[in-house]
Amino acid sequence: GIALGEDLSLQAFVDWRNPFDIARTDYVFAETGDITNNLAFDQWAGEALSDPRLDGDPDIRDFDIAAESPENAFNVFMLMRAEERFGNGDGIFTVEEQTVAFTQDWYEFAGEQVMAPSNQSLRLGLRLSF
Repeated sequence: GIALGEDLSLQAFVDWRNPFDIARTDYVFAETGDITNNLAFDQWAGEALSDPRLDGDPDIRDFDIAAESPENAFNVFMLMRAEERFGNGDGIFTVEEQTVAFTQDWYEFAGEQVMAPSNQSLRLGLRLSF
């Protein structure tokens, strides 16, 4: 720290963790021994796309959320928001839009950032004491 007077001081700090962005593997898939598993993803996505709670049947197809979703009003609302976020907002949840949404969900829990995080961070700070 630097004394700026009798009762005044200034301290500065730098906290730089993993400056070279070296990833470490925390988890791997048992089937592949790697941080990716396309077979597991394909199976998971197929199950998600054929979930009858989306449109009332297990067929993988485009559907009109308001007209075909058998769920309660809250779930219909949430499906509409998902279609807006991952699609074009027309209320028709296409297979392509569903795939984008479910892919994002998969990567949130099994993406590279989970399996092999870099944990790189940089913090700068100042502290003024008086």
